[in-house]
Amino acid sequence: MMTLVFYRTGDRIIHSTGPVPFVQIAGGSLRVGPDGRQLAQYHDGLWRVGGHDAPKYIVSGSGPILLEGERPGKPVVLGEFAQLEIVDGAIYTRPGCALLARFDQSAAAWYIYRDKGSCSSLFLRESRTAGRSTDPSPDSISVQRTMSDLSSV
Repeated sequence: MMTLVFYRTGDRIIHSTGPVPFVQIAGGSLRVGPDGRQLAQYHDGLWRVGGHDAPKYIVSGSGPILLEGERPGKPVVLGEFAQLEIVDGAIYTRPGCALLARFDQSAAAWYIYRDKGSCSSLFLRESRTAGRSTDPSPDSISVQRTMSDLSSV
């Protein structure tokens, strides 16, 4: 299960939620499980959550967090991470601060730096493959189904 903590400038906590089994970031909409409810909306570098604007939030899990991007035909596995930090529409690893993806608001898509491609949405969940290679084939099928289910929410 994962927890999301939203911060105002100066790292003051303004909202937290969790535990949740998944997080989906589709365009500028942040949805959380188990029901896919919208938690926050992105606009001009800020996430609107609980009536407040937050430039940053951190996603933590009780184990490694698997980050995947949705693409037609096959999701792309971006990796497993201890924490993810989302700041000004960009996703960074924690620890390490490597830039993984940036939201392009005009295209309503996430630009993935590793392969220079775009994804319509990103999906986070706790990894079931902790300690093993992140072979996308078995898990991608279930994630793709889950993502498809969410698009009808």
